[in-house]
Amino acid sequence: MSYIAGALGVCVAAFYYVTALRTQQETMKQTLETRQTQIFMELFKTFASKEFMQDLEELMLHWEFIDHTDFYRKYSSKVDPLQHAKFDFFLNYFDGIGILVERKLIDPDLVYFKMRYGLMAFWEKYEPVVAGDRLALKTPKLFSNFEYLYNQVKPLRESETSDRIIYPKDGVPL
Repeated sequence: MSYIAGALGVCVAAFYYVTALRTQQETMKQTLETRQTQIFMELFKTFASKEFMQDLEELMLHWEFIDHTDFYRKYSSKVDPLQHAKFDFFLNYFDGIGILVERKLIDPDLVYFKMRYGLMAFWEKYEPVVAGDRLALKTPKLFSNFEYLYNQVKPLRESETSDRIIYPKDGVPL
C-alpha cells in the first residue's frame, strides 16, 4: 500500500510539474508576442510618420540616377549633406529592422504586412548603390541586414495573388 501511495505521489508531482511548465511556456510566449508587438509599433510610428513618408516619396519618385557613379555625382554628402542624410537614414532604418527579424525579435510576416511596399521598393531601387558602396568601401557586408530583410519578405510577395486579402496569423483582418 505504501508503494502505491508513493507511486501515486510521484505521478501527481509529475502532473503538477508538467502543468506548471506548460503554463510558464504559455506565459513566456505571450510575453514575447507582447514585446514583439511593442517593438514593431515603435518602428511603425516612425514608418507611418508624415516626415518619413514625405522623405520616402522624395527618394522613390524624385531621385533619379543611372548607376552608382551617377548617384554620387547627384546625391553625395558633398553635394548636399542634408539630402544624403535622408538616404542614409532609410538604409540604416531598414538595416536595423533586418537585425530584429534575423534575431527573431520581430516576425517578418508582420513587417511585410505593414511595410512591404516601402522597404521592397527602396531596396530594389537602391541596391545598385549599395552594391557599388560595398565594392568602393571594400565592405561586402554593408547593409547586409537590410538585404536579409528584403530576402525574407520577397517570398511573401511572390506568394501573393492580386485578389488575396492579407490577414495576420490569427485570421482576423486589421
